Amino acid sequence: MTILVIYGAVPATALGAPQLRENLLTLRNAWRDVGRTSNLAELVSGGTPFSMGLTQEFTDWESWAAAQDEGMPESVMEVSANLPASGAIGLNMTTMVELPGLEVDSNSLPRGIMMTSRIKIHQGQATAAYNMVAKSKEIFTRLGGNVRVVTAVHAAEMGIIGFSNYLSSAKEGVEFTNKLMADPEWLMHWNDPARIGTSEVLAQTMYRFAD
Repeated sequence: MTILVIYGAVPATALGAPQLRENLLTLRNAWRDVGRTSNLAELVSGGTPFSMGLTQEFTDWESWAAAQDEGMPESVMEVSANLPASGAIGLNMTTMVELPGLEVDSNSLPRGIMMTSRIKIHQGQATAAYNMVAKSKEIFTRLGGNVRVVTAVHAAEMGIIGFSNYLSSAKEGVEFTNKLMADPEWLMHWNDPARIGTSEVLAQTMYRFAD
């Protein structure tokens, strides 16, 4: 099981994007230096231009709780206090957890790009929606995808599922999408009338992981 804490930010202007990226990379490295699993993803398409997400991953709720009780380590606090101003605006701070039974080894996920569907569960339809994404993951995996499915636990908007396919490159993403669109099982699943009233895809986005 992975608990994923996501800090989303965007520069106030496009001119601030390089400094925001540098600042978040510096913070990512500071978190890594104290033993945290941290990554930085930058939007390629499908959302607010230049938005970025700095993540931390925890293997269970006990380690997540220990980190919250510890607060920001002194070394990370010092790094943060000395970052140059970027004019960044914090978009959100969200905690998500992998759906039970659909967990994957975090170390097995490629960190080139991430193609994500943001799915809204309709009221009273959580079980049906979870079954839908479980079937989607099964098909994606058969076709060579690397899928992580998470659901919001602490968020500004609840009832959200994040369905993310991790790939090595944008080229691989195009090749995978072509396979998906040619797969009869996927087309039948995607067009299943049972989706109506169960869930809906609110957004589809692509992110690039920073080196």
